[in-house]
Order: sequence, then structure tokens, then C-alpha cells
Amino acid sequence: LSKDQINLRFLLVSGKKTDMFYGPSDSIDTVRNKIYQNWPGAWEAEKPANVGQIRILFRGKFLEQFQSTLESHKIPVGQTTTVHLVIRATVEPQPEGGLVLSGTALRVLFSPPSPAAAESEPKAATPSHPPEAQSSRCCVIL
Repeated sequence: LSKDQINLRFLLVSGKKTDMFYGPSDSIDTVRNKIYQNWPGAWEAEKPANVGQIRILFRGKFLEQFQSTLESHKIPVGQTTTVHLVIRATVEPQPEGGLVLSGTALRVLFSPPSPAAAESEPKAATPSHPPEAQSSRCCVIL
């Protein structure tokens, strides 16, 4: 490790980790783009759909000021620093009428009720959930 570089060790929720080198003046956006463009092959199942889903957690705080530099966050130069890599979940509508919340930390699948079950259920006067959640009967967490 060079004395003028920062070694970031990225740690996923799954425990997988990889190291990448950056300069102190590299922005958080540069870091996010580099990790996305050089996503490790062993992590393929956890790859986000786009760079916008990547969040970096350092010392308990998300680095969300994307134009700020590693140096401005007091990440030490010439050392290895472990940061957590979190993939922001996205909600995807499903053709059968349910929703899938996808991300590395959690996957939720809502199954629509059968037509017979839907007809026998009483209708709520004031909905307490969004329409897509009201048609759900089952939640499976994988």
C-alpha cells in the first residue's frame, strides 16, 4: 500500500469483502462508480441494478454527499479502512399482481389471494395499507 493511497475494504451484509485503492481526493461518487464497474465476480448474485443503489457506510454514517472526498471524511491515507457496502432495495411490480422488494439484505414476496378467498373476505371501510398490499395474503421472507 502506497503512502498516498487509501485502501478501502468493502464488506457486504453477507460477509464477503474486497479491497480497492483510491486517492484521498476521490469523491464518494467516484468510489461508488468504481466499485460498480469493477464488481467482483464472486458477488454477482448481489450486484445492484445500477450504481444509484450502492450506499457506503463509514463509522455508522452513510456517505451521502457524493461530491465530498474521502479525505473530507477523515478516511486515513496509507492504511486499510473497512467500510460497509449496502445495496438499497427496490420494489418491483410482478405480472401476477404482487410486489418483490429486492436487495441484498431482504427479499419479500407478496402473493395475491385466490379469487374465491378475495370474495369471501370482508371489505375494509377505510384502507390502512396501499392497494397493492391490500390484495396480499402471504409474505415470504427469503
